[in-house]
Amino acid sequence: LVAGYALTGMWSASIDGAAVSLSAETPLTESFTAVDVQSPGIAFPLLVSSNAQSAGSVVTFRFTATRTGTSFTSVYASFAEASVVINAPPSSGAFTVTPSDGAALSTVFRFLANGYTDDATDLPLSYMFSYVATQESSALVVQPLSGINSASVLLPAGSESLDYTIDSQTTVYDVFGASTMATSSVRVTPVSNASAITNYLNESLAAFAATGDTSFAFNLVNNVATTFSTVNCSVATAAFCASKNRRPCATEPNTCSSCLDGYSGVSGNSNAKCLLNAENRRLSEQILYRTSCASNDDCLLGNCTSSICVVPPLLCPSSSINSVCSGNGRCAYTDTTGKTFPSCTVLDTQCFADCTCNAGWGGYDCSLTSEELRTRDDSRRSLCDTILTVSQQSNPSTVLLDNLVGSLSALFQPAEIVSNATIDACTAALTAIASLAEEGFFINGAEDTVPNLLDLTGRFARAGNDSSVRNSSLLNDALTKISTGVLLSMVNGQSDRSVASANIKFTASKSLVRQFGGLISPTSSQEEEYGVESKASLELTGDGAAAACDAGKGYVDVSLTQWGTVPFGGASRLIAPQIQFKSQVSAGDSSRRTLQSSELRALASPVAPSYFVVFQFNQPQTLLPAPEENVTFPECTVYDAASGQYVSCNGCTVSSYTNANVTYGCTDITQLCSSDSSVRRLEESFDLGRNLANFDDYIDDGGSFGSQTSVASIQYSALVSTFTSVLSANVFALNFAAAKVTLSVVLVLVGII
Repeated sequence: LVAGYALTGMWSASIDGAAVSLSAETPLTESFTAVDVQSPGIAFPLLVSSNAQSAGSVVTFRFTATRTGTSFTSVYASFAEASVVINAPPSSGAFTVTPSDGAALSTVFRFLANGYTDDATDLPLSYMFSYVATQESSALVVQPLSGINSASVLLPAGSESLDYTIDSQTTVYDVFGASTMATSSVRVTPVSNASAITNYLNESLAAFAATGDTSFAFNLVNNVATTFSTVNCSVATAAFCASKNRRPCATEPNTCSSCLDGYSGVSGNSNAKCLLNAENRRLSEQILYRTSCASNDDCLLGNCTSSICVVPPLLCPSSSINSVCSGNGRCAYTDTTGKTFPSCTVLDTQCFADCTCNAGWGGYDCSLTSEELRTRDDSRRSLCDTILTVSQQSNPSTVLLDNLVGSLSALFQPAEIVSNATIDACTAALTAIASLAEEGFFINGAEDTVPNLLDLTGRFARAGNDSSVRNSSLLNDALTKISTGVLLSMVNGQSDRSVASANIKFTASKSLVRQFGGLISPTSSQEEEYGVESKASLELTGDGAAAACDAGKGYVDVSLTQWGTVPFGGASRLIAPQIQFKSQVSAGDSSRRTLQSSELRALASPVAPSYFVVFQFNQPQTLLPAPEENVTFPECTVYDAASGQYVSCNGCTVSSYTNANVTYGCTDITQLCSSDSSVRRLEESFDLGRNLANFDDYIDDGGSFGSQTSVASIQYSALVSTFTSVLSANVFALNFAAAKVTLSVVLVLVGII
């Protein structure tokens, strides 16, 4: 859109002259200022689902632009149209799997997609075969996309809770990417010989090394990964879980999965009964607990103690019902920073319950002997090497990325990876996959690929005993690549893309610059259900701050990630989750580059903040009220990756805080959105005696996004310091127990000196 005056743009659609409604991920109507549309103009994309209209129909999309203002609507109106034929997917075929019953890793199953047809212009067809082992898992490929309409494969055992049934699938594509899916159920019983898996793995690895057949490799990796993740569900049968209004046991031994739709209760895996939520009411403290009860089923969280509903403790996984960690360990509780706690409840959404196994035992539920654990670790290392090899030998594509993410996500179990070599191998595989994402192969990918890859990255942060073992710098680089890939898959003006799990929270935005006010980490389903929050946010102030983040076309290109587990060294000193803010700023034609030097200086002025960073603490702090001689406050510090030390940050000072959260006011917007490619990590940590002297530390990673784009990444978290230990004397003669506003002023003054 180019004009010398303000415009209003509007999208509409019709079929055979009749208007049809549009369900779009971008606005259908937008008003643009005269500045927005001045030469070279601004784009106003439309993003609609490819299956929003009936196959075979001809949809005419119309864009109408009018001069803003009622008196100009008819005089200055103009429009343009484009007609699109909605492609029909392949049809009329049948999908069969024979035999319908067999043994895991030994019976050869033949997948056949037969008789599928399409228009001559849509040929040739391509076929992909996969399976879904449980209701809680994603599809895993057994034969990648090819022109062959059949596959002969081995399959893993199905889940005991589903009578060992596996849903086999075929997806048939035409040359334009339109697809249709068909399923067929087969029953696959487990092998009784414990050495069968090892023999299958060794023989298959040798065969892959000899042939280089990537189809064979995917089948191998996914079969072993599924077999390793199979749990004992002999007690939590399908009937038992149905009686609890829960999905079948799938990922935790003898434990049902999440509540059925329309029911509420303990979030995630649990054997507590889910209660009908007819009003679809949001859970709150008043109905969660402290009400009278006669049995566990009377309580929304399934825990009736002494005739009162009580919040149940957070439990560790166990292969046996009445023991902790299978009787071979103890339950340990940590928060996102790795600090330990004596106990947690299911409402502590920032707490992890993990088994610490006795000598001779291992695994996430302490049910594996040391020898079994070493064998699985070796197997996972070999399979991560296999995934890396497949990524290097295959032609890059969206489907390849989908398949690789599914395989590594199924394979990677942090508690069963015990050697540095395996962490290195799996991290290399993750890096290769993240590179595919960075190259743009998220576009038109499977819906679960982005959330699965982000959650997988968060799980990597939980592997190993320290940051050096888990390759923290490589993990951070992978996250940056994935963030870039997500933004590449979005169009300007699209609704924010968000992912939230226990392992990571992520949101990306490509909103109009003048509408961009910052980002807030999304709420997980668990937090939403319990009505609790653990959010971090970054809020911009004034139009100038957002203008600095212009990606070059009048839109921002930014993302915010909140780590579920902080992967960097010294994290136990932190008191809040860590976030990464990433921006891409054009070095060539963004509005930020047209700002005068005086305007840039104003954006970085120490007088008023350009943006605020807000954290909620992992646990309530004791900051207010404070004794006069020992005032504590949340300090802003920078983690220097080169030295591994925390130092005071420059330009960010405490604006306000309570015992539950802290807000920092930051003056230099170029730390977030800079034309220089740089990476900085800002943290808050328990660091008594920290000097509040000015500090400006940039870590140049040499990275960039294209020749005309600068990528900046900055990571914040949370810290408690003693104010009187920072200042050797009360030079201002202030009452430190006074209002927090006074303390904020003192901190600003100290930062300016």
